[in-house]
Amino acid sequence: MATGEQLSQPPFKDTDWNDYFARLAAHTKEGRVIILLDEISWMGSKDSDFLGKLILVLCGSVSSWIEKNILGSTGFVGRISLQLKIEELPLKDANEFWGSSLISSYEKCKILAITGGIPKYLEEITPELPAEQNIQNLCFTLSGFLFNEFDRIFSDLFDKRSKSYQSFVKQLVKGPSSYQEIWKGLGKKKGGLYSAS
Repeated sequence: MATGEQLSQPPFKDTDWNDYFARLAAHTKEGRVIILLDEISWMGSKDSDFLGKLILVLCGSVSSWIEKNILGSTGFVGRISLQLKIEELPLKDANEFWGSSLISSYEKCKILAITGGIPKYLEEITPELPAEQNIQNLCFTLSGFLFNEFDRIFSDLFDKRSKSYQSFVKQLVKGPSSYQEIWKGLGKKKGGLYSAS
């Protein structure tokens, strides 16, 4: 978050969203203004009164949090004008990330098999390098953007249950299994979290 000094303002109260929103309101009094907050799940997770302070366009990568804590909350009294789900890019649009580079369709397919057409992942590609080197850099080096993505996604989506869901997915990767085989492989009994999964 920005400090007051950076914006030639008195110091911000970092624990009070009312302070931030009041300052934002003061700077958006005139004209037509669009306010967009990204990663809303992180912003609202520590403030139980967060919903009462908003009339905004909300965006975030953890849509389940938005559905549960905003759209499905009894504290939400607004009207939903539009829900927009951003899908992965179609092949013709993903192709634009390579610009005019002379890269074979086969090389592009290898990259798309890893990135799935997700724009942020495609931004991390270096067109001058072969697909294998890009995949190595993205997925198998400590500083690679996707190196910890598996853990990060589960942590973002499932919070305290992330380890349980990770073990569930890892069990499924071993091959086709019945419910009984999955529970046995996990060392769990039917019920609770696993019966709902």
